[in-house]
Formats: sequence, C-alpha cells, structure tokens
Amino acid sequence: MNSPKIRSEDSGIPKSRGRQSSSTENSVGAAILTALGDRSRKWLAQESGLPESTVGDAILRGPARTEVAIKIADALGVSLDALLGRGAPDSPLTPRRADNPRDAGAIITVPVHDVQVAAGAGRIADRLPPPIYHWAFSREWLEANLRGVGQLVMVEVSGSSQEPELSDGDLVAVDLDQSRLREGLYVVRLDDLLVIKHIQVDGRIVRLVSRNPLYDPVEIDLHEPGIDERFEVVGRAVWASKML
Repeated sequence: MNSPKIRSEDSGIPKSRGRQSSSTENSVGAAILTALGDRSRKWLAQESGLPESTVGDAILRGPARTEVAIKIADALGVSLDALLGRGAPDSPLTPRRADNPRDAGAIITVPVHDVQVAAGAGRIADRLPPPIYHWAFSREWLEANLRGVGQLVMVEVSGSSQEPELSDGDLVAVDLDQSRLREGLYVVRLDDLLVIKHIQVDGRIVRLVSRNPLYDPVEIDLHEPGIDERFEVVGRAVWASKML
C-alpha cells in the first residue's frame, strides 16, 4: 500500500504485442485484461507499483487484497466498482478520470472505507476493506486545493485526541501516495492500530502528537529492533469533512 509508484520513461502504450490473452476463469482478471488492452502486464506492474507476480496473480485468481485492486484500477484509469463488477450488468469499464485533465466536469471518485482511524484509543484494523460508497470530486478542485489528485481514500475519525481540529465522526481524505516519514498530519499504523496524529521528527525519535492537550505524545525510536514491523506511515491527511 505504501510503495511509491514506479513510472518508466516510456510508460505509455508499448510496442504492439497484440491483445492480452483472456485465458482466465476469474471475472475480475478478465476485466483487468479488457481494460489493459494492448498494454503489457509489465506496464501495469510499473504503473501500479506492484510486482509483476502480484499482477499475474490478480489476473489469474483475482486481487488478493483490496489495496491491490485499488492500485490496479487507478493505474488502468477505471473505477474500482467497474473492475470488480459492481456496476450495472454489462456496463463497460468506463474511465474514472476524463481524458482532458483541465475539463472542469472531470470527476474523480474517492472510496470511503468502513474503517476508523483513532484520534484516541484506536480500533484494530490490518488493512482496508472494500469501500462502502464513493465521494465525487472534480479533478480541477482536487488539483487546485490538494496540489494534485494522488491515491485518495476516505476514512472516519474516532475519538477526541485531535479536537478541535478533528472531531469524532469526521471523514478524512488520506493520500496513500504520501507515505514517507515527514512532519505533518498523517494516518499511521502502530502495531495493530490505525491512528491519525501529527508527526514530529527529531533525529531517531518520532513523536505522534495530539492537538488535545489531555493526550500525551507517543514517542517512537526508529532504531528500536523490529520497529519497521510495528510502525508504518499509511498516508497524509489532506482534507476533512466536518461534522456540525
């Protein structure tokens, strides 16, 4: 989920190799091949930031994890619902993003997942489940206000540690492409908890800070053995829908 996208210098349509073989009994894999067209599986791996073996497994057996399906749909420029066959019967794999990025009517759909990121005690969540619905944004608005589109998902805030900045029940848009360790407001995984905290970096020490003064900072030593297994930056919080 946190690997940066790898884009080759010639990541457009490769030299003609003929249409991809449809030798798969998996409906999602067949949909991937349909959307892939004359492009290669290697191209899809590069565009999605996934290993070629993972792309091959997704075509043969279906995506093993939701994050794999999200990355493949994003790379192919189709909606996740269409890729997973959740749209109307016989509906085509329509592009999620318009060909003209400056078209004010171009719509980006952002998945909303039934996962809470704790602003307090926290809720156990290993990975994102399938989205429960989508929010629609204009591409123009996203590029003007969020400095680009990124790989956005929306999750719910649980708890009060970020009040008054964020409250229990607020929806937060998280850019999964921004997963490097930097200072700012981020969703992070700490053991089996997803939390939303302000990151402060002081050498080898990372502090997870709350806006609410009733909550003490959590300190993480980056040199602690096994810390890479316990701590992970999921993505940067870039926008919030406030409850009134």
